[in-house]
Amino acid sequence: MIKLFKIASTYPKYADGFFNSHQQLRHATYQQALQAYFEDCFAWADFWKINLEATNQFQVCEVVFNNEFLQKKWAIENNFKFDDWMPQILFAQLNQFKPDVIFIQDIYHYAHWYVDIKKRYPFIKLVMAWDGILWHKTQTYADVDVVLSCVQQSVDFYKQHNKTAYYFVSGFETTIAGKLQQHKNCNVSFSGSLVLAKGYHLGRLKFLAALSRKIPMDIYASNFEAHNWLSKSWLSRIKHLKFQEAIDVYQITKQNKGALFALQMYLKLYNSKIVINTHGDNAANVAANMRLTETTGVGACLVTDWKPNLHNFFEPDKEVITYKTVDEAAEKITYLLQHETERISIAQAGKQRTWHNYTMKIKLQHLVPQILQHL
Repeated sequence: MIKLFKIASTYPKYADGFFNSHQQLRHATYQQALQAYFEDCFAWADFWKINLEATNQFQVCEVVFNNEFLQKKWAIENNFKFDDWMPQILFAQLNQFKPDVIFIQDIYHYAHWYVDIKKRYPFIKLVMAWDGILWHKTQTYADVDVVLSCVQQSVDFYKQHNKTAYYFVSGFETTIAGKLQQHKNCNVSFSGSLVLAKGYHLGRLKFLAALSRKIPMDIYASNFEAHNWLSKSWLSRIKHLKFQEAIDVYQITKQNKGALFALQMYLKLYNSKIVINTHGDNAANVAANMRLTETTGVGACLVTDWKPNLHNFFEPDKEVITYKTVDEAAEKITYLLQHETERISIAQAGKQRTWHNYTMKIKLQHLVPQILQHL
């Protein structure tokens, strides 16, 4: 039995909100609180544990290293004393589990934690880490054996720098479907991050602001700095003559209904007739983000920005709808809302493709041989 230790992170705003709304978990054990957190299906949750252990080849331990509530609860139960809680508790958990394999989902700013990790913990045979944002900094992965990425360009980059890398596209976790209730009370929605910094979502801001002026839509933007006349960022935009960007921020501020995470996000996708997807600025002109399978997986009609490789995943305008401009997106959305039978057919075709090709079970089954060859 291979022991795999998966190191995940969370959005602090989401985690704080979750545990504040589940006060009963303050009296629960660490395992009970962790399981309740996972059952809300944030990001990859415990999907690796569910699907890898189903192969009968793995025992998986998943931790959320930056979740202060959970990690300190673990420390209390295990009588572990600490000064710097985040790294110290994480490595105490790792040492307790003694894995053969570790997978670091969020290594970007924490690479220094993992220097010489296989020397410090000789029981570790394989170190894997994730680059889903075209990080492309070889020093970050210096002590990593295998890099996984959902972008082929990143896989090629690390291979060119003498690092083993594999293409791994996130899939849809089908157990989520049983947790959703149908209301279908929304025509068009967007849910996702809107970080207003170079290399993140400035293009997304421009697109959503323009589209929302043409089409009524529900926007649920997270990590979004709302309009404030006196904020430094707002004044900076005016100072640097970024008037249109300032106007777009104001437009989204008026429309934004607030961040949605985990099951609440899936419920909104599920109960939307149409879901808008637009990749971030660093997407390298490829279709790769999680919203592709999240939306089609729940059976909503996906309208996504056209990418040259999209046809490798879905048949454009048969299983998902594509657009290249704001006007094209608005025109196609209007048409779909007026032709329900066609919209439902596209949504069902997208769901069928995702459930047949892109589930977490399928994706992780494909990863297993790649792990085994390094052990």
